[in-house]
Amino acid sequence: MAVAAADHLFTGTLGSNWRLTDAALTDDETDERLAQLRLNDSGLTARTLVGPGGELRRVYLGQALAATRRS
Repeated sequence: MAVAAADHLFTGTLGSNWRLTDAALTDDETDERLAQLRLNDSGLTARTLVGPGGELRRVYLGQALAATRRS
């Protein structure tokens, strides 16, 4: 799996950004993914507001993992 460095992060919630790769992903499933990646340790949830800035790399990784979660 590759994560492009130039992906775009839309202003909104982390969950809404992850749903760009899997429209069926629920907030609960997003929170479970965050826990699996230990990203919830930093306070991230599906409802965390995000935008361009410091969390980009982690959000991109999560998007890539969300895209492969049903494989």
